Amino acid sequence: VLVVDTALQVSHASKDAVDLFRLRTPLDRPHVSQLALPEGVPALPEICNEALRMGDTITREVTSDKVAFNLSCTPYCDNKGRLAGASLILMETPEATRLHDEMSYLLDNLPINLMRRDKDGTILRISEQSAKMLGGTSRDLVGRNLADIVGSEIAQNNLADDREFLESGQTYSEKVVSLPSFKEDAPTWLRMERTRFEGDDLDVDSVYSIGWDISKEREDGLARARLRAHLDLAQAASGIGTWTYSFANHKVRWSKQLHAIFGTDPDSHEPELDQLDYYHPDDREVAGEAFELIMKDHTPMMFEARVLGVNQEQPRKVRVEARVHFDDSGTATEIVGVICPI
Repeated sequence: VLVVDTALQVSHASKDAVDLFRLRTPLDRPHVSQLALPEGVPALPEICNEALRMGDTITREVTSDKVAFNLSCTPYCDNKGRLAGASLILMETPEATRLHDEMSYLLDNLPINLMRRDKDGTILRISEQSAKMLGGTSRDLVGRNLADIVGSEIAQNNLADDREFLESGQTYSEKVVSLPSFKEDAPTWLRMERTRFEGDDLDVDSVYSIGWDISKEREDGLARARLRAHLDLAQAASGIGTWTYSFANHKVRWSKQLHAIFGTDPDSHEPELDQLDYYHPDDREVAGEAFELIMKDHTPMMFEARVLGVNQEQPRKVRVEARVHFDDSGTATEIVGVICPI
């Protein structure tokens, strides 16, 4: 087994891989192109790049020194669901039972939240990452019931989801769940993916669950929601509306207060960048030139005009200001603007 990152540098290697590819230990993260390949083994960079590009397992049949091998390369993701690298397994075809040992190596050494359990909640297999999150080791937790570890209520909810999944006939499902933390007061939030395991060693199917820790992302999302609520309240009190334009996807977003200024419905109205038809006819030329300049030359915008809104009612005088924001490379990313009643 070889584990490589997206730069194709070797981060982990099993003992057999160290011997086969003549790796120095401790590993100094060599590139796969630097490995000493046995005769008949194809170039590994091309296989790894293809697996990472396709996002799926690539397999090859290899014969080296009159021995047949199966070579497989499988991409894997980090806890945030981002592509993190690939695992290479070179296995002698007659020795398929060695797959258990190779998988154990991956589960013991990679940050994967993985668990396999039967319909009654007995843990059949668990990665070290998941065992650590539950306050133990994989050696300690295999064979124990989930209810004895996380409590009966959480375990019963989890088993109910397992049974519903197995009885549905589905092969894959996804759900966000929370588990109590054994080290912190706040719970751990996981995006739980379930897959059916049809094993010959069990009378019934079991469930593999892979959990991606989204606790930080969830907290960041809640913080953004709180900030947005405070901003909406402040804008409503001041009467100021804000808007943004993305150069990447050309999407325009209005704040709730800006919708209120123009008299539009936030749930149904799709705002446009200039929305000139909402301005007084005598002010549309000034507004149009300002929007044209900020798009073409990224010139800051500032002008006063009268707005009629969607209902073309009594005009209201406003001041419009906007500036272009740039990233570290100097590329324009978005326009941020405000409209203030005068």
